[in-house]
Amino acid sequence: MSSVKGKVLFGRTVLYSAESEITADNLIDVLNEVLPIHNQNSLEIDYLYKYYCGRQPILDRVKKVRPEINNKI
Repeated sequence: MSSVKGKVLFGRTVLYSAESEITADNLIDVLNEVLPIHNQNSLEIDYLYKYYCGRQPILDRVKKVRPEINNKI
C-alpha cells in the first residue's frame, strides 16, 4: 500500500513493447521489459481492491490534535 500512498489512481498503465512481433526468441526480453510496470499495476489493483473492501488508510490514523473527536463510521 505504501507505494501508492498519496497518489491519485485513475487507471492502470498499459503495457507496451517496441517489438512488432513477439516470438519465442524475444519473449523473455519483452517480459523483462514490462514486468516492473506490471508489478506496479498489480500493487495499485491490490490497494484499490482492499480500499473497496473497507481497508482504508484513514482508519489507521492516530489523531494528535483533539483525539476526543472521532468521526469514524
